[in-house]
Amino acid sequence: MQLFQDVRHALRSMRRSPGVMATAVLALALGMGANTAIFSVVNSMLLNPAALREMRDPSRLVMLWEKLPGMNMPPFNERMPVALANIEEWRQARSLEGVTGFAPNDVNLGARTSSPGDRPERVEGLTVEPAFFSLTGIRPETGRVFTADEARNSADRVVMVSDEIWRQRFGNNRSFAGKTIR
Repeated sequence: MQLFQDVRHALRSMRRSPGVMATAVLALALGMGANTAIFSVVNSMLLNPAALREMRDPSRLVMLWEKLPGMNMPPFNERMPVALANIEEWRQARSLEGVTGFAPNDVNLGARTSSPGDRPERVEGLTVEPAFFSLTGIRPETGRVFTADEARNSADRVVMVSDEIWRQRFGNNRSFAGKTIR
């Protein structure tokens, strides 16, 4: 009963001052529109970047971390990369479709030219297992992923470069695939 009286009172108030009502409706519409636009940008750029859209099914990917028991000082009491022996154990789990590992590995990318002032550039990298690409569904724009044999043979280092490095350092050159870089 109280709700019905509140609705009647609101309708009478809106009839008496339509300017206030129009302003309130306009403010709500602008607020909702701005909220939708901001969420769309945040969703597409932060929550669902291009790399995630290209993956097979990002909702099925999980990242596992370890904590070292008994260690009460950072970084040991925080999340740590998983030890290779544990990755091998988890590969035996029947509840997991697949398991792969990766580790941060920053590298020096050789100088662009042989001129004395041109220096190597430090770039962020990852060392990944060959299964990383099949599990995530990530494919190179040009070239190929590396094989298990190449991963075992440490003499033959195979790299994949990011789109950004390919564009900035190698000028979008498609013949870059298969070449030696320093």
